[in-house]
Amino acid sequence: MSSLWENFRRSIVVDAVEVREHAPRTDHSPASEPPPNEPPGPTAAASGLPPWTSADEQWRWIQRISNWTDEAFEIPGLGWRFGIDPLLGLVPVVGDLAGVLFSVWILLAAAQLGVPRITLVRMLLNVAIDFVLGSIPLLGAVADFAWKANARNVQLMERTVLAGLAQRRVQRTWDWLFVGGVLALVATMFIGSLVVAILIAQWIASLLASLF
Repeated sequence: MSSLWENFRRSIVVDAVEVREHAPRTDHSPASEPPPNEPPGPTAAASGLPPWTSADEQWRWIQRISNWTDEAFEIPGLGWRFGIDPLLGLVPVVGDLAGVLFSVWILLAAAQLGVPRITLVRMLLNVAIDFVLGSIPLLGAVADFAWKANARNVQLMERTVLAGLAQRRVQRTWDWLFVGGVLALVATMFIGSLVVAILIAQWIASLLASLF
């Protein structure tokens, strides 16, 4: 798996070149030829990685953090796996923030590796859902076992790196649908809560009017 990331980063350049070549030109100047000795892919510095960090090494760290936070331990006889994230959630506020820091590091590393932006947004939503559920007293501890944001995000990254260019475009479409669906759900809940609040306020006002 790890050896695929260098090829993935090179494919980002190929994808960008194809999009640029097929985009409608606004001028009538001839297309410029690429320089003859252009490197096959982005360097570590161009991708945002430290010069001593390869994409493969970055990926190994992502896998380690995901494993330790979400799947390091197993409940004997049940096969349920969990990591330190539910245990951190037992510490109010500080534990939840520590779990978010691990998740944010994975997001930043994914961005440095060139994961598509809409997939990053989907990964961010996974982290946000994990944080919101984990903040609920009592229920949050159970939710941390069920909703493993880091493991889900690593699966999204694996899906991306294993896909070809055409598949990656289809995946971006599904990511857009997921993000749009979540945002629509949040908007519906927000509007619904406002409507309920207004109805309750009207009911209280009518009740007070009848009393006085």
